[in-house]
Amino acid sequence: MKALAHPVRRRVLRALHDAGEARSPRELSDALGLHLSTVSYHVRALRDVHALALTDAIPVRGTVESFYVSVVGGDGWPLSVLVSSRRQDGEA
Repeated sequence: MKALAHPVRRRVLRALHDAGEARSPRELSDALGLHLSTVSYHVRALRDVHALALTDAIPVRGTVESFYVSVVGGDGWPLSVLVSSRRQDGEA
């Protein structure tokens, strides 16, 4: 529950959940209009609480681009938090 207390984490998780497919922190950064370092930090926090799952890691120009999917599903409370907080987080 504490992981979803931060609005950026909710936005990241919502973006992954809505996408329905794996995205990298760079892709999320571009989509959300946030700095890559900010998104990467919050992706790690969500991964640490098992809200995201790593699906792939691809070498790109001397670094590794990791791809994640949301593992939030069903009608549980995490999904209801994401839905109910959309407006609060500045999303339509």
